[in-house]
Amino acid sequence: MFPKLLLTVLAAAVVAVLLLVNRQHRIETAHRLAEIHHRLELRQRALWDLRHRISVETHPERIRQWLQVDPEPWAAITDPPVPATDVPIPDSVEAASPEELGG
Repeated sequence: MFPKLLLTVLAAAVVAVLLLVNRQHRIETAHRLAEIHHRLELRQRALWDLRHRISVETHPERIRQWLQVDPEPWAAITDPPVPATDVPIPDSVEAASPEELGG
């Protein structure tokens, strides 16, 4: 009888220890998750602050004011010119021969 009781008590103790270990792991995981969530919120807040600063600094009226003060002349950005090709372009499609088209 005594060995069975001892074995039952030891088994219960092992199960209790394993449950405590499992609980501790869950608590540590929840803590790490909360820390990561907090860091994520801080980074998102910093990102939104940067976006706000960019929107304020690039507001069209602010750019116009800056361009009036800036002594350097500024030109509009245009598309680059299309490079010329070596293939001659015929006046009409019917008049083009394969030799003229490079074939």
